[in-house]
Amino acid sequence: MNICKYDIYFIIVLLLIAYVYFNPMKSENFQSTGVTGYQADVEAIRNLSSIATQLTANNSLTMPGALNVTNNLSVTGNIKTNKIATNGLDPNNMPDTWTGGIRTFDLFGNGTIAAGTDDGKTIKASMNKYGDGYFSGNIRTNKIATNGLDPNNMPDGWGGGIRTFDLFANGTIAAGTDDGKTIKSYINKNGDGYFDGNLTIKSGIKAPNSIGAFLVDGNVGLFPILCSMPNMHLFGLGDRDDSYIVMPGYKIEVYTNYNFTNDSGQNNNIPLTIIDNTDGFTTKHASVYSGKMNTGSSCKLFYLGSEVRINGI
Repeated sequence: MNICKYDIYFIIVLLLIAYVYFNPMKSENFQSTGVTGYQADVEAIRNLSSIATQLTANNSLTMPGALNVTNNLSVTGNIKTNKIATNGLDPNNMPDTWTGGIRTFDLFGNGTIAAGTDDGKTIKASMNKYGDGYFSGNIRTNKIATNGLDPNNMPDGWGGGIRTFDLFANGTIAAGTDDGKTIKSYINKNGDGYFDGNLTIKSGIKAPNSIGAFLVDGNVGLFPILCSMPNMHLFGLGDRDDSYIVMPGYKIEVYTNYNFTNDSGQNNNIPLTIIDNTDGFTTKHASVYSGKMNTGSSCKLFYLGSEVRINGI
């Protein structure tokens, strides 16, 4: 016959209660107190017995009330509870509409900390020990810095936002009004650019008000070239006194026909005239060109290797 310690405690309590209850020397008040204590002890013993049964049966523990731990708690299995609070905090002190869970000061994980759907299968936001972060919704913050940079290192007068080395977008990068409705300037993945004000390309040069090259025509005069022009009749060097003036950093390509093509019998994709100016001022005089180049030619303008285009032209 095996007798556990809880059975021994129960027998001792019964003997004490019997002694107090049946002793004629004790008053009725004392008996009443003893009965109350007996009932409380029996309930406590029943709880302990239930806990011991659970631990023996399935290695689980269900507490009928709160569990207060003043030292460390080490659990090798799972803990399932309503709310947890550390550092003396109140587990119910959570933002409105939050159902609660863990209330603490610091949370450090050696794996992943995540949030997601109720079934625990779909992650909506996470961060892990490798420094990766994932957010399926929106991120709203004050400033962002990458590559170890200081997010506050910005030019004077700038409000700050993103401080980084390289920024690559598969859509559009734009700037505009505070309400996010009006675009003042942008560049996109198609190579298009728009600037409501001035665009400073290089020291002393602004676009689209800059002039990359000139055609000097003895009959017309000085004709400015601001961008690529697919259908103009002035780019041919019809006379020997005609010439091109190309500004530093610019290059022009001249074609005999409109839309950057040449006459039949010539290489349709290769311009007849290429002037690339990398330093100083460059001129190109007519020498062997026929007069028909004045009747239907087009011109491409490049700056530092990139074609200069204006929407609608």
